[in-house]
Amino acid sequence: MNILFISPIPIIPYFGGIERVTDILSRELQRRGHCVVFLCYMDKNVLSHNKFSAPQYYISENIDSDELERCRYIKIIERHKITHVVCQACNEHTANFVKYLPKPLQHKTVFTCHIVPFYSDMITRTRIWQTPTHNARQLVFKIVSFVFPCIYKLWFSNDHKKNFEAVFSIAKRICFISDKFYHNVITHIPNAPLEKFTYIYNPNTFDKQENVPTYCEREDAVLWAARVENTPKNIIGFLDTWKIFFQNHKDWKAYVVGDGNDLEYSKRYASKNHIKGIYFEGAQSCMELYYKKCKFFCMTSYWESWGMVVTEAMTFGCVPIAMNNYATLTDIIDDGVNGLICKPTAVEMAKKLNSIATDEEIWLELSNNAKQKAMNFDVSTIAQKWEQLLNGL
Repeated sequence: MNILFISPIPIIPYFGGIERVTDILSRELQRRGHCVVFLCYMDKNVLSHNKFSAPQYYISENIDSDELERCRYIKIIERHKITHVVCQACNEHTANFVKYLPKPLQHKTVFTCHIVPFYSDMITRTRIWQTPTHNARQLVFKIVSFVFPCIYKLWFSNDHKKNFEAVFSIAKRICFISDKFYHNVITHIPNAPLEKFTYIYNPNTFDKQENVPTYCEREDAVLWAARVENTPKNIIGFLDTWKIFFQNHKDWKAYVVGDGNDLEYSKRYASKNHIKGIYFEGAQSCMELYYKKCKFFCMTSYWESWGMVVTEAMTFGCVPIAMNNYATLTDIIDDGVNGLICKPTAVEMAKKLNSIATDEEIWLELSNNAKQKAMNFDVSTIAQKWEQLLNGL
C-alpha cells in the first residue's frame, strides 16, 4: 500500500502525542514494505528544520480558493501513487482535503479521532478555576467560563458537532482509539453512522523490554511525567498526593519530568506548601531512564484521550497508579492486576501508594503483569490491525 497521512501539523514526534503515534506507526508500516507520505496544512515554517521518517509535504489549508495548491496536492498523490489515505484529525479542514481526492481514493480514506469527542462535557467549575492564567485575555476567558460554564460547553460542543458532521459526510470509516468514545458521539449526534465506526488502540512508544530492574534495584521513587500544565494534566493533584505520601515515607523521592506553561507555577506551589523530596527535572529526551529507576508512575490528569505515558511506564515494569478520570484508562489498566486505579483525589491516590509502596511481593506481581499487558499495544500488533482495516476498504 501507498499511504498518505494528512494532519494539521508536520509529523514531528516531540510536537505531541498524535505526531508521536503517527511517526511510530509509519515507521512500522514502512518496515513492513508499505510506502508512507505525510502532508500537513499548518506550521510550514518548521519543515526545513526537521528530519522526517517519511516524505513530508505542505499544502495550504486555503485549498478551496487556491487552484495552484490543489494542483500541487493532486501531483503529490499521483507522484507517490497513493492507494489509501489516513486523516489524523476529525475536522472540517481535513475533510476538505478529502473532497479533492479522486473518487476511488475517497473510498479508501479513514479518519482517525485521537482525542476525546466532545471533551468539553468533562469541564467543571472546579477545573476551570484551578486553571492558571498568564495574561489578561486568559483571565477574562476563565472568569466568563467559570460564571457561565454552560456557554463554554455549548460553544465547544457546537464546534465539535460541526466537525464530526463534515467528516461523516465524506469518510469511508472513522477510527477511534477506543470503542468507549462511541457513546460521546452518539449522545450529541444520535444519527451518527455507527456502521462507519471502528477502533484501534494507540501503539506503544517503546518495544518490549526483556530485562528491567527489580524492586530492589530501583530507587524508592515515584514518577510523574507529562506536559506541565494543570489543565488537563493536574500537576497540582500530584503535588498534593506527594505531600501526603511523603509524611510517612521521608526517604522516598518524587520526579516531575516535563516542561510547560505551569512549570514555574508548580515550583512555587511546592515551595509555598513546603512540599519536600520532589525534583523538577524539566523536559528529558531519555524517558526510559526514569521508567527504569522509579517503582511507581502516577497519572493524575483530569482527562486524557489515551495516556501514552501509562503504557510506556508499564513496558518497563514501573507500576502505574491512576486517578479514574478518563474512559480509556480501563483499556490500559486492570485495577489490582497490572496497576491501581483510585478515586480522583490526592488523598485516595496517597492511600493507594501507601498500601503497596513497601510490599515487594505485590509490586512484583503488578510489575510483571504490567509488562505483559503493555505487549497488547506493541506497534507490530497495532500495525497489523491497521493493515487489516485499510485492506478491507
